[in-house]
Amino acid sequence: MENTETKQFNPENREAKEIITSKIELRFFRHAEKESDKNKSDEEIELTETGRRQAVEK
Repeated sequence: MENTETKQFNPENREAKEIITSKIELRFFRHAEKESDKNKSDEEIELTETGRRQAVEK
């Protein structure tokens, strides 16, 4: 009969320990010219044609 016993993983039992690090980096950019419409929410405001050109140039 096959031995079905499993050992629980314990990182302290590893012979060569790895150092694992993580980094999350967020960068937010605001493009230039946008619509000016008081009837629209911030989510609905779009870039003007000039703003789109400026976004591509940057």
